[in-house]
Amino acid sequence: MVFGSADVMIVPVLHPSLLVCLKLCRWKHIAELTQPQFKAKASNDALDINFLLSWLSDFKQHISFQGMDEQRKAALLQGFKLFLEKNPEARKYLITVLEPADLKIVGL
Repeated sequence: MVFGSADVMIVPVLHPSLLVCLKLCRWKHIAELTQPQFKAKASNDALDINFLLSWLSDFKQHISFQGMDEQRKAALLQGFKLFLEKNPEARKYLITVLEPADLKIVGL
C-alpha cells in the first residue's frame, strides 16, 4: 500500500489488458499440471481470464504488445493459443481484443 498526502491510501491499479497477460502467464505454467491444487488454481485463473477478456471486449479495449520484446509477445500469444484450445468460449472475446496479425498467430 502507498499512502499519499494527508494519509490517503493510494492503491495502484493495473489496466485489465496488462492484468489478463499476467494471469495468462501463471495459468500457462499450471494449466497442464494434474495435482488437485494446481487444477483448482488453473480453473480459477481461467475464469478470471475469461472475465477480463469479456470486460476488454465490452469496453472495446485491445491488448497491445507495443513496446514489448518479440520473445515475450510470442510467449503470450502462444499462451492465448493454448488458452483458446482449452477454453473455446474465449474465442468471441479474443477476436475483438487482439489485433488481426496476432489473431493469425493464435489461430483465429
